[in-house]
Amino acid sequence: MKKLLAASALVFGAAISSPANAGPITEKFDFTVPTLQAGAPVSPVTGSFTVTFDPLVDTGSFTSTGLTLNSLNIPVSSVGFQYFAPPINSGTMVFSGTLNGSNDVLGTDDFILTILQAASLTPSATFFQYTTAAGGSFNAIGAISLKVTPVVAAVPEPVTLSLFSAGLIGAGYLSRRRKMKTA
Repeated sequence: MKKLLAASALVFGAAISSPANAGPITEKFDFTVPTLQAGAPVSPVTGSFTVTFDPLVDTGSFTSTGLTLNSLNIPVSSVGFQYFAPPINSGTMVFSGTLNGSNDVLGTDDFILTILQAASLTPSATFFQYTTAAGGSFNAIGAISLKVTPVVAAVPEPVTLSLFSAGLIGAGYLSRRRKMKTA
């Protein structure tokens, strides 16, 4: 009995101390492109997106599902993103202007921002380009500043709660069973 309780405690301790990587995560991406090529109508370009995505699954195509545009100081019709899960593309995320729900990269008043290793502890913004209605196309010059902040859920995952409940029920059952044997 003591061995069973000790083993249960060990499994429970390991379960609550290991991170849960199965399922969607939410991250806030704040970026600044300090300098664009000469003639750009806006410089610096700043923006912020909050994205919910599964770091183990490709989005398949550009989507706006799970994306919230917090701020962007350039005019665009709408914004979407595409995520390429590892191991093929090392977790690359691409933000872009979209038109009618489909990718319209480098159309009128459009942009593209590429972030490598988006779900890692060390993501990096590697490419930015902005096009205007007047036909100008402007690339980032120099480093792109990127700050990624995980958005932490305030409640535990349902699986965690159900495992904890099952453990309590099991411990109660064993305790009751032990009392019945002694009586």
